[in-house]
Amino acid sequence: MEAFWSAAVSVMLAVYVMLDGFHFGVDFLYRFVAQIDEERQTVLAAIGP
Repeated sequence: MEAFWSAAVSVMLAVYVMLDGFHFGVDFLYRFVAQIDEERQTVLAAIGP
């Protein structure tokens, strides 16, 4: 039963990361990629609606 729940949680986490992966990537790289205000606006516009 423990193995089932470990697998279930792993699958749920993997699906969550795949569905929201682009947002996580932009959020993680935001501090390193966007150095000036114009770059910050471009990065944020990439994930905007």
